[in-house]
This record gives sequence, C-alpha cells and structure tokens, in this order.
Amino acid sequence: MSARALEHIYLTDMDGTLLRGDGTLAPGSRRALQTLLTEGLAFTVATARSIASIRQVLGDLPLRLPVVESNGAFLTDYASGRHEAVHGFASSLAEELLVRGRRRGQIPFLVAFDGSRDRLFYTKAVNPGMDWYLQDRLKAADRRLSRLKRPEQALRHQLVCFIFIDRREALTGLEEELRRDLGEQLLELYLMENSYSPGWCWLTVYDSSAGKHNAAAHLLERLGCEAEQLVAFGDQENDIGLLRLAGQGIAVSNAAPGLKAAADQVIGSNEEDSVVRYLLNAWRGR
Repeated sequence: MSARALEHIYLTDMDGTLLRGDGTLAPGSRRALQTLLTEGLAFTVATARSIASIRQVLGDLPLRLPVVESNGAFLTDYASGRHEAVHGFASSLAEELLVRGRRRGQIPFLVAFDGSRDRLFYTKAVNPGMDWYLQDRLKAADRRLSRLKRPEQALRHQLVCFIFIDRREALTGLEEELRRDLGEQLLELYLMENSYSPGWCWLTVYDSSAGKHNAAAHLLERLGCEAEQLVAFGDQENDIGLLRLAGQGIAVSNAAPGLKAAADQVIGSNEEDSVVRYLLNAWRGR
C-alpha cells in the first residue's frame, strides 16, 4: 500500500455497525467500498463472525488487509483464508470450561482449528436459540460444521471459542462464575443478545490472548503502524478494547451505552450506512 493509504488504518465491526439490521451491506455502501478499496483505502473488518460468514456478506470486496475474525481469535488473509495468527486455549483450560459449562447444564458450540482448517463442533441443539444458530450455519452450508457424540472429542484440536446459547438469566451465573474464578487473566468473555434471534443470548468465551484489540495490535505491528493511526468503529461491549486502542474510536448511534462512553466520537446509526459515509468523507477530504 502507498504511504498515503497508511496515514490511517480503518477497522470496523460488522453486525450493528457496518451492516444494517438485517445483516446485509446496502448496495450503495458495497459500491462505495469497492471504489475506496480500489483507490487504496486501508480498510478491513473486526468481527465475531468466521471468515466463511464474512465472505458470505462481503463477497468479492478487495480486502487486502487481514480480517480480524472470531473476536480476535484469528487474524486471517481474506482471499486465501490462511490464518496469520491463532489465539486459542491451553488444553487444560478448555477442558475446565467444558466441565464448568456441563455443571450448569450448558452445551457449547466449539470453534477450533485442526492445523489445516477451521472447525465448528456441536453435539445437539437443546433450545430455540441454539437451533437458530445451527440452522443458520446449515443454510449457509458452513463447511466447518461437524457433529460430535461428546464435546470432549473436540479437545484434540486447538479450541479458540466456546459459544453458550440460552436465555440471559440462564447464562449469567456461568458468566459470573468464570469471571470470578478465572477472570481477565485467562479469559475474554462477552454476554450479548443475538439481534437476529431476539430473546436468546450468547456467552462467547475466548482465551485472554484473543480479543479484537489484541488482533488489531498484531495487525498494526505487522504494518509498521502506530495505534494513533487506527480509526475503529463499533457498537457493542466486545468493541470497547478496540476503540480504546485506536487513535480515533467511533461508535454508531445505536451502540450500547458503555461503548459510546468509551468512544471519541458518535456518528449516525448502522441503518444510515454511517460507517461508509464516514469513510467517504475522510478519504475524499484528504
């Protein structure tokens, strides 16, 4: 990339931030991003989605910078799908998380890397929230998806994320237990409602080496850039670390209150394509 392109690095969350409420990128925004990227805009995404899910939405956009996927568990080349960094659990910690989840009646989906490809393991869907996720992945023909008889079978792979899905009240106890006993020294935890399946929440658990902010710092180091050059966009609590790292942290107006409090600036909502509007103004105004 040219020196002009690297004056700033633009990194945005997808759901609730870049994407509209239905999980799509507006046609006009897609065309604008296509043009900006072709002209050299240093832009990529940081999301809880997998690379397969990112591609499903962004398609053939010419993203030359790696994407931050699975909330920072992976830093991945968009075109090839090759991971430049993998942040996963030690096997003993992964085993303990399975035990603690089972004690509270929680059966997770498990994201893993087997050394050559990504995997998404499950045993069964025991509530409508889990079934929504399973059907969503089946509809997308997600090649990662694989059913196991027992979750422990996944321990032979590098586990990077536990996804517990239930009502908020059913997950709060597990979240509090993990924060109390294992805490930020070992884990990154996020408890959020799935906006596409209202009423059902996800407790996602990552190793402390993950997190969008850690993956973003790795990307900046790779590019030889400083944090002051980073402009980051988000809407939920899992974006707080990213916005605090960035020289300019920007929240959309529909963002959670805690995220807005951490932001340097609040722009319009995701329904107004505000991230792409910001990018257009910033790039054209140079």
